[in-house]
Amino acid sequence: MTTDAAQLERLRELARGLGREVDAAGPAGVAHVVERYRGLESTGEARDIALAAVRANVVAFAEAVEHDMPADRWEAPLMALVHARRLARAGIGLDDILRLYRFGQEWLFERVSQLAREETDDPACAAALIEQAGLLLFRYIDAVCVRVAAEYEAEREAMVRGALARREGVVRALLAGEPVDIAAAEATLGYRLSGRHVAVLCWTQRRRDGVAAETGAEDAARALAGALGAGRPLVVSEHAGSVGAWIAVAEATRVDRVALEDALREATPGARAAIGTARTGIDGFRRSRREAEHARAVALASAREPLCVAYGDVALVGLLAADVESARRFVADQLGDLARDDSAHDTLRRTVFEVFRAGGSHKVAAHVLHVHRNTIAHRLARAEEILARPLDRERQELEAALLLAHWLGSRVLSTPPDD
Repeated sequence: MTTDAAQLERLRELARGLGREVDAAGPAGVAHVVERYRGLESTGEARDIALAAVRANVVAFAEAVEHDMPADRWEAPLMALVHARRLARAGIGLDDILRLYRFGQEWLFERVSQLAREETDDPACAAALIEQAGLLLFRYIDAVCVRVAAEYEAEREAMVRGALARREGVVRALLAGEPVDIAAAEATLGYRLSGRHVAVLCWTQRRRDGVAAETGAEDAARALAGALGAGRPLVVSEHAGSVGAWIAVAEATRVDRVALEDALREATPGARAAIGTARTGIDGFRRSRREAEHARAVALASAREPLCVAYGDVALVGLLAADVESARRFVADQLGDLARDDSAHDTLRRTVFEVFRAGGSHKVAAHVLHVHRNTIAHRLARAEEILARPLDRERQELEAALLLAHWLGSRVLSTPPDD
């Protein structure tokens, strides 16, 4: 009889299979929708954007299922929002756009069902897998449609703001890899594309003193730019309460996560941020943005709700956590009793984690944790006592286990015994 764990792994394998075939699936999805809605048969540019939107939605759904991301944290991918804006400008109504998503859901469910039947020879198991995947797909499309509808309405309002519309259009074109006149783009954006960029995503669900959440997110992006010693960033709206930004930084600029977190707290209480790596030129403009999106996905999947997540801190998390059960065993082997899921052991793990992240500096770790340096030393000694080995023994394995525990929390930790 199939166990819940086995069924969950089949669901993840189904998602991985869907992700592997995304390049072929994208055109098939577009063809399915266009066949049922001829109004999409337009310019090559429009079809390219539609293809990118379908591809992005397939990737986002597959990643959400594979990594067991809570449904209330799902976000519409950027290209889905780009597509909604494109359709708004083409004069296609919101009801028609939502109908397109239902056609897309129909196609994706058919493909998911086929993959489920290929995944197992047991008809009952396949049926259960199809049912579970279908439910997740329904919830995903519902979440995306909410975001797409909001984006559509925002775009309709923005159409009267010509300068802003041209500015956002340039950014979308750059991210989509479309041919762009660089000089004209820089003039429209007021931003030099040949320089060195750090892409950030800022979001908040709260309001402060009657100020809209999106304004708070913009304030957060500008505060991050100030913390990096940069001028006014290039800021574009993502959706309600969220903005994307690019910050022009010097070659020698160091990304100080502690300073960035302090800047966020002061500028917009409740704001959070995901940060890409500093990269150069138009390719760097795109790559840093993709890294910020990866960092945001980890931030949203983390039970810790971290204030500020840098791509460099979480690039390995997805790889290390590809098999959660193996990751749990690895954490248990490396941390022993230090893997207990309670506040006392969490404090010790966090201390060792921050000391490692600070390159061994007790002073920096003390600043991050807001404690005295002597407290750091006492906690490290206690952690070594629980581990029954020095912290510098099997250092790489210990760091990897702490990284998993920090970001995935109870998914890889052990339940403390009852008193």
